[in-house]
Amino acid sequence: MYAADKTTPAAKRIANGVRWLVGFVVLGVAVCFVPVQARDGNPDGAEVYLTFCAGCHGFDGLATYPPAPSFALGERLKRGDHALLQNLLQGRNAMPPWQDKLSEHRLRSTIAYLHTMNARWSAGLAPRTRPIPPPQYRFRPVGSMAPN
Repeated sequence: MYAADKTTPAAKRIANGVRWLVGFVVLGVAVCFVPVQARDGNPDGAEVYLTFCAGCHGFDGLATYPPAPSFALGERLKRGDHALLQNLLQGRNAMPPWQDKLSEHRLRSTIAYLHTMNARWSAGLAPRTRPIPPPQYRFRPVGSMAPN
């Protein structure tokens, strides 16, 4: 004969609540430690922006160089992705041309990342924080293995 389950319904509810809470906390911690690049949906865009663009346009998208647009505020983003891509490829004002330095795919990913910066700012969310990539501001043509 089996022993009768002496757990009360209230104790079962508490145990289930504790299990749910622990699972929720574990999931939250796991999400916090997932690399931010994976959550951006365009890891190349965030990396390219932080490595090559943030010096003038700001790590949070608020320009640190006065003539540069602030992408968090949506400046120049309404021009369309094709126009932005042309500006990146050919350069504009003090910005150098990137056509011989970065692939078109990486530039398109960067444009997508600019839109996420504007969306976060518009939603009132804090800018994403991330470490500065080690090879910051080093340029060389795409595919070149020559030192900077």
